[in-house]
Amino acid sequence: MHDSWNNSRKFCQSLGADLAVIKSFDENKFLLDKLLKKSNRATGWIGLRRTNDTFYWLDDRVQGHDSPGWDPKEPNNLGGNEKCGELRQRAQWNDLNCDKTTPAPLCQKPFCVSPCSNLPCKGNGKCVTLYETNDYVCVCNKGFTGKHCEMETCPAGFVVHGESCYYVVSTSPLSAWIDSRRFCQNLGADLAVIKSEDENQFVTDLLRNTSGNHIGWIGLYRNKADDKFHWLDDRPAEGNYQKWDNGEPNNFQGTENCAFLIGDNAGKWNDGHCLNTKGLAICQWPIQTGKIANAYTPGPF
Repeated sequence: MHDSWNNSRKFCQSLGADLAVIKSFDENKFLLDKLLKKSNRATGWIGLRRTNDTFYWLDDRVQGHDSPGWDPKEPNNLGGNEKCGELRQRAQWNDLNCDKTTPAPLCQKPFCVSPCSNLPCKGNGKCVTLYETNDYVCVCNKGFTGKHCEMETCPAGFVVHGESCYYVVSTSPLSAWIDSRRFCQNLGADLAVIKSEDENQFVTDLLRNTSGNHIGWIGLYRNKADDKFHWLDDRPAEGNYQKWDNGEPNNFQGTENCAFLIGDNAGKWNDGHCLNTKGLAICQWPIQTGKIANAYTPGPF
């Protein structure tokens, strides 16, 4: 079946599904593999569409124009009427006229999974499923009930330093920047935001002592809006603490939009392709807030 974006969505909905909402590189690749089994020229409609000048996924997440998920020079809104997203053969996205009928529908139907299955309640809080809304609340040790439980120390497995807790797991496979970030977020943390030489040295030592692989992803990415690096807390790298290796960042071939730390090179930083599976996740959990990180804060993907 090949039809317009709206008709493709209706087709998916007739199956109890919807157009696919993509949240990781692995998911993107899985969908592409399914497409290429049909044809090496196949493209597919995804659950991404433009409202005014902003793209939204069907779960209401905003998708920035600076994401490396987009094909180079996309989205370009050619002719002023490209408002729907498609997945191309290179595992990257394109904006397209919603009435085009070349893409196939990429349908997605979620499993019925309890929101407590990911253990969202920290601090030994008990997770209680709210089945009518498929939501949860945390019943905490001191009688507080809400989305989060207060913690006085680090989560299990994390190591405290300054005002944050850090975690590098030696048994996790090497992964891409976005998947490393999601790994941290599943722990209620995020990729490390480094603010000082002392913090950088601590993270370097932790990486080297924990894992035989001495490359770790950090929460630093290139924002396409200004072509400069920014931290996940929205601070620009420029004007703040930096430890780039000599000649870096060099944006080799124009595709290096994510930063990693090299443990056996004095903790110096380099820019790399966000989809390269070369590093481990360096996770950071702030003691002061003790809150689960927002899974969809800004980033390059």
